Parts: sequence; structure tokens; C-alpha cells
Amino acid sequence: MRREPQLAQARARVRTAEVAVSAAELDLSRTRVVAPLRARVERRQVELGSRVAPGSSAGSLAGLGRWRARLSVANVDRPFLMLDDGEPTGEARLDLGGVVVPARVERSAAGVDERTQTLSVFAYVEGETPLPLVSGEFVRAVIEGRPIEGAAVLPRAALRTDDRVLVLGGDSRVFLRDVVVARRGSESIVVTAGLEDGERVVVSPLPIAADGMRVRVVAGQGAEVEQGS
Repeated sequence: MRREPQLAQARARVRTAEVAVSAAELDLSRTRVVAPLRARVERRQVELGSRVAPGSSAGSLAGLGRWRARLSVANVDRPFLMLDDGEPTGEARLDLGGVVVPARVERSAAGVDERTQTLSVFAYVEGETPLPLVSGEFVRAVIEGRPIEGAAVLPRAALRTDDRVLVLGGDSRVFLRDVVVARRGSESIVVTAGLEDGERVVVSPLPIAADGMRVRVVAGQGAEVEQGS
């Protein structure tokens, strides 16, 4: 009889535990873990048998239907982006190690990065891709810019000092011509004024360049200064 109080407490704890088990089984029967979209598991934060509290994170997913690529555009190239209501638009091509994936530029960041002077634009990829995309990987991209009427794209080597080019005229003579350079790239330039359709521009290096200087055009090699010219 001396143990009756302890026995009653033990029986009460058993009944409490049984109620808790019944409640857990009911919660489990009502629980379903589903992804809200077609996705791939990127990170798992729980394992089989782990205790999960309501509202806690079980992991992260990467959707398979629509991907976003963050592309950095030099601020000097911002005027050449196609704009729609102030936002950049246009087609883009993402290069994933030789596999090209089409994308669509739809918006940009609110401002330019003060340190790098680049603007972040966002290109979206829809549907399946030839090569599965992986979150966090680097890509090279080509973005379609706005059309520039009457522009000519020349190799960077064609540009001489003071924004001039050498135009090959009649009688194999060259003439220095002032041009308007709208964009300067590492390999090419975009000229918007100063050249006429069909004119030939010298891109080979000439140590001496003067108006009216006669040159000899060598097939596959460029232009050479004629002796005595």
C-alpha cells in the first residue's frame, strides 16, 4: 500500500504517453510532404527518423520549369540594351561549356554596382534544356541589343589614333577618315558615322599612314606600303 501513490503516478504518465502517441499518429496520418513544383532537391536538412517541428525547414528545391541567370553588363554597354518601359528586354544565348541555351532578358537590378560599375540583368530559361542547369554555376552570355541604323562593325585593329580609320580608295591609295565610334569592345568597334557602304577599311598595321599614300593589297595578308610611296 505504501507504493500506491508512485504506481498511480506511473499509470498517469503511461496514459499521457499513450495520448501523445495517438496525437502523433493522427498528425502523421494528416501529414504529406510535397513539392509545390517540378523540382530537384538541392539541400536536405533532415534524415529518415529525424524529428521535425511544425514550420521548420526540411531542405531546399530548385525548380525545373523556369531558371533565372544573373548576368553582369558593363555600365558603358547599358545604352545598347533593348528597353521596354525602362527595363531591358531581348533574346539572349547562354553558353554552358559549348552547349547554347536560349533565354529571355526581362528585367534588371535597381542600380549599378558601385565597385564593378556593372548592371545586373536577369535572363530566364523556360522548359527543358539540352544540358541540365545547375544552380550556382557560371555561364557566358550574348545579349541581343537594340538595332543601330547605319552601323558598321570593324575589327579593333582598324581604329587609328584620334578615332580615325584608313579607307582604301581608288588607285590603291589610303586616306585617313574621321569616324564616330559608338561602342568599343576588346575585339571590335561599332562605327555609326564616317563610312559609306562598300568602302574598304585597312585593318593591317601600317607604321606610316598619310593621306594619299599608295599601298599594295596582298591577298590574305592585308595592305603593304609600296616602295617609294
